[in-house]
Amino acid sequence: MIKIRAYKEPHYGRRIKLYGIDKVEGMSPKQISRDLKFIPVADGAEYGSFLDLEENSAQELIDSLWECGLRPSEGTGSAGAFAAQGKHLEDMRKLVFDDKN
Repeated sequence: MIKIRAYKEPHYGRRIKLYGIDKVEGMSPKQISRDLKFIPVADGAEYGSFLDLEENSAQELIDSLWECGLRPSEGTGSAGAFAAQGKHLEDMRKLVFDDKN
């Protein structure tokens, strides 16, 4: 299973370092990724992705980017914050509109 992790190291300024590890079942030591290479490609040429991650590995990457302090550019916060806001609004509606007489 491939794992990609992001690390922000203070002495590198505003840069995020990505590390890749592939632990193959029954294999030791694990494999690490090195030197991503770019090659020229003609305009309009078809090409595949350079990496194929399982969903849980992609989630680990997102989580590690979050730990580095990165947040989505679009959107209005986390699902947890949105759920808490909804609960608060529900509580306020009960306070205002419920007849206690």
